[in-house]
Amino acid sequence: MIEPGRTNLIPKTLLGLCIALFIMRASAVFYGTYFQKAPAKAITWQQPKPIDRSRRDLLSKPTLYFFYEDYSPLQKVTAEVFESMLFQNREVARLVKDEFIPVKVAINTSNSEPAKSLANTLGVYQYPSIYITLPNGKSIHQVSWQSDRMFHAFLNDALIARAPKAAGAALENLDWALACEAYELAFKEHAYSPYSGICDEIYWSIALRHQNNEAKAKQVLEREWKERRIPEFIRGKEDWPKPCIDYLLGKITAEELEKKATLDPHSYKKALSQYVIGENLLLQGKRDEAIKALKLSAEASKAYYMHDSKYARAQLRQLGEKVEDEKEESDLRSIY
Repeated sequence: MIEPGRTNLIPKTLLGLCIALFIMRASAVFYGTYFQKAPAKAITWQQPKPIDRSRRDLLSKPTLYFFYEDYSPLQKVTAEVFESMLFQNREVARLVKDEFIPVKVAINTSNSEPAKSLANTLGVYQYPSIYITLPNGKSIHQVSWQSDRMFHAFLNDALIARAPKAAGAALENLDWALACEAYELAFKEHAYSPYSGICDEIYWSIALRHQNNEAKAKQVLEREWKERRIPEFIRGKEDWPKPCIDYLLGKITAEELEKKATLDPHSYKKALSQYVIGENLLLQGKRDEAIKALKLSAEASKAYYMHDSKYARAQLRQLGEKVEDEKEESDLRSIY
């Protein structure tokens, strides 16, 4: 039994050990930053360039942006420590060199371009930080302070998420061929990736049909529900979005699908169901009816995370309908 007077020593001892471990870790980082630098050219940082939103090579190497503030000596030291913690790891350096385009962006009092526009476009709010984007600037992942091992895992996650993100960006541009290529790559490399959306096979089948590949589109939809790739807790009691798959496979009518999409307070079922109906009608050559359905989907939500409404608006623009331009995700985050 511990004497009453000695119990007060336990929390003090634990606190002392925590402080000692923190000092040891900080000392190791400081030593690695200033006295044991990584071999020269381990990572060759490129100069920042303006983002080209028109790029279509979305499956090329993603860009890794390292944003840091350079207003004062203290901020410069902080950035050096941050860089040392993450990029002196040999596995991290090798992965960055082989799979990413590394770009270092300094934010200082001059607010020079393109650093300022890059930070505004990507919605950078924390320094130092890492942002991973597709070649056209679409954001994949972002992170700030991490251990080198966690950062290595973060980079691998970004590579897994690249193909589904590229497919979504391709659908926004109605680039059906690229969407099919990206979805094929995503399924081949990471068939059960957590970054695959619950409706990706629906979008993939629509893109395949626009490429006149009806057989593969049917195969994708039948495989999706046969293998039950959508977790049960997401499907819910109504097995959503199974009705959309059933509609595309000809098992139910558009009217039956619309009934199953009711009682939806957030409009996400309406956005998806009307987008699916609109695209199906368009592929059948029923242009006017398709436009009506696509407009219902487009008006269902303006939230940047409602992809169905965004894809519907892209299709309406292609059909010559007047639709407002999309805002960048960094702008919309301040609203939603």
